[in-house]
Amino acid sequence: MNFPLVVDDTQSHPLIKDNPTVQDQMVAAYAGYPVRDPNRRVLAVVSAVFEGMHRWSQSELEILADAADDAAQYLVS
Repeated sequence: MNFPLVVDDTQSHPLIKDNPTVQDQMVAAYAGYPVRDPNRRVLAVVSAVFEGMHRWSQSELEILADAADDAAQYLVS
């Protein structure tokens, strides 16, 4: 994933609706932020999921973005 992906309802999202965890209704909402190295390559993803539909708040998304930045600093140090 080369960009943040934030989905309130995974059942209707074209990129992930066919994922087995979505189809089994284990993940109904997803938010993920890439962890990048200094060359901007994606090393990992920091993500959060909900079993029910969820409207992501700005503060939740900021926490995930900060966690991705923190992870990047840890992984490349």
